[in-house]
Amino acid sequence: MRIKLTLLVGVAFLAGCQWLEPPLVAACEEAAISRLLAPSGYKRIKFDHSTQPLDAKDLYNYLYATVASSDERKRLNDLAAAGSVKPELERVRLEYDAPNTYGTPIRTVAVCEFAKVEESAVPRASNVQFRSRP
Repeated sequence: MRIKLTLLVGVAFLAGCQWLEPPLVAACEEAAISRLLAPSGYKRIKFDHSTQPLDAKDLYNYLYATVASSDERKRLNDLAAAGSVKPELERVRLEYDAPNTYGTPIRTVAVCEFAKVEESAVPRASNVQFRSRP
């Protein structure tokens, strides 16, 4: 049994430990890679993940800035007001190298945010807020 556990831990370590990453990291990487001229040149350097609670005012402001549909904003605000879920803002700071048009690797930092209002909500490249700077 001990050998199987050691082997499992070793394989997970060699696989990059992606099973330990928050789902927002993968969504942020997908969003970053989709914007590159040469996606095959993408190389992640590091990431930082943080979570902070959102009060009603911050949630309203965030949804107003990021959700186009007023019906969807109202639904999410009502869901949070009901108290069944504590809204959180997840943020990932992703640092990566990617080649520019001349093939020179450029270090870039991307920040992705995702407001988790529903327990079953999953961050995807299509529903995260993405900002980057070289």
